Amino acid sequence: MNLSELKLIADIANLYLTEEELSRLCIEFDKTLGLLSKMQDVNPGALPAYTEKPGEAQRLRRDVPAAGLDPKVLLESAPELEGRLIVIPNVL
Repeated sequence: MNLSELKLIADIANLYLTEEELSRLCIEFDKTLGLLSKMQDVNPGALPAYTEKPGEAQRLRRDVPAAGLDPKVLLESAPELEGRLIVIPNVL
């Protein structure tokens, strides 16, 4: 990508970039486009179908029900209640 193409894209996107920012971004875009170009050369059909490292067993915990929190204990520890509901302060 050359500088004039980057300026055009920035203009279309309503981005106001300094010459220094444009120069730096031009280099970064060239690197990114180079990596994307290399990815097009990869034949995914030649790669093994797995998501873990080869030979690594999945490390999943057993899906076993656990004891839940007693609602009475939860309500007793709430700082403020409105009826049987916990009042959550507005933070926005």
